[in-house]
Amino acid sequence: MEDTLTKRIEGKEDVESIAVSETNTELDQKMDSKMSWLICGCAFFSVLISQGINNSFGIYQVYYTSVVFKTAEPSLISWIGTTTTAFMLFTGILSNELVSIIGIRNVAWLGGLFTFAGLFSASFVDSVRALIGTQGVLLGIGSGLVYSCSISITAMWFNKHIGIALGIVTSSSGIGGIVISRIIYAIINNLGYRWALRITSFIGIFIISVSSLAYKTPVTVSKTGSIVDFSCLKSPLFILICTTGFIGNLGFVVPVYFLPSAALQIGASDSYASNLVTIFNVGYFVGSIINGRIADILGPTNMFGVCTFLIGLFTLVFWVLYKTLATLAITAFFYGFFIAGFISLCIASIARYFPNNRIIAINGMYLFINGLSLIAGNFLVSLFLDNLGHGTNFKWVSMFSSIAQMVASLFIIPAIFYIRHHYKIDSWIL
Repeated sequence: MEDTLTKRIEGKEDVESIAVSETNTELDQKMDSKMSWLICGCAFFSVLISQGINNSFGIYQVYYTSVVFKTAEPSLISWIGTTTTAFMLFTGILSNELVSIIGIRNVAWLGGLFTFAGLFSASFVDSVRALIGTQGVLLGIGSGLVYSCSISITAMWFNKHIGIALGIVTSSSGIGGIVISRIIYAIINNLGYRWALRITSFIGIFIISVSSLAYKTPVTVSKTGSIVDFSCLKSPLFILICTTGFIGNLGFVVPVYFLPSAALQIGASDSYASNLVTIFNVGYFVGSIINGRIADILGPTNMFGVCTFLIGLFTLVFWVLYKTLATLAITAFFYGFFIAGFISLCIASIARYFPNNRIIAINGMYLFINGLSLIAGNFLVSLFLDNLGHGTNFKWVSMFSSIAQMVASLFIIPAIFYIRHHYKIDSWIL
């Protein structure tokens, strides 16, 4: 069957639009092929271990707060996880140039090496600030290289089934979080947190090294001529997508890192608080698949906006307005469910409207901008928690998180109208 891949990007000068259409080409035959699904499967395992480790930080957050660093503010300890995620996103901006020089497989392997170095070195340090440098910065760089390569190569190999393919890959974050959080919890209880860091470092480098063996781009990755490609910032569509991601990410860390601590405050046991991390990851896994499938039907841009709005709504209703152990569990599940769409469907939207050979560069810019958002957001969260919440009342930060995400979703509305007008599309499936 004849398959046509059409991708567009707004131009390099005077907002000029260039349409890239390839019919009956080698690239068309590669898209959505058996090789595509092999790549998807390999990316699944790479993201499973790298993001699974990151999504399990809530276990460390609780342990560091209650056992290791009892006198430290929770907001300071949260900087470890925030730094991991921020540097994961910052690193994406370098991925395109690295891939064009040494190849996508080698970049993923480099990410595995940084992941190992970050976790292993963290097991020997004794301060929060040292953990920010090791479990934060080094692990974040490693996660960023692995994540950027994995989601970008998946987007490059798919067209028709891009939503479900990216959903499958991002769902591995949830599965990894479920499995690895249980492993970490068990190791901490039996051997201590230092051995938890060491054991996961060896698991990480092994799985990443093996699963990225199949990584190969279907087209030659374009060189930008500079380390960073700023040309995508001329695109109104890209700016609207980035604005949604930037504002939405301002409150990203609050439910992820503080839900277990909030549960402990109202009488939860340590095991119940840790189980909230598992519930979050179950929601993430289920949401990745379901949101990805719906996105293939209704369009990734539409679902990106819906998911962004709903992550804020569920936090507002089931944490801010009604706070019980049961409602915090509901918040954990549905935050994970819809944050999966927020994270993956922005990438699917970019892949739909921008050229295949520039996806890595454009994704990198998007991830970098959202990394800035996480840093800015954590400063605001720390300010609200320390000054309004006196270090222990999470009402104000949970309110800030929910409002930021609901406001962010509004920027998808002009994006949808822009797509319809600019690309002369009559359908609302965008």
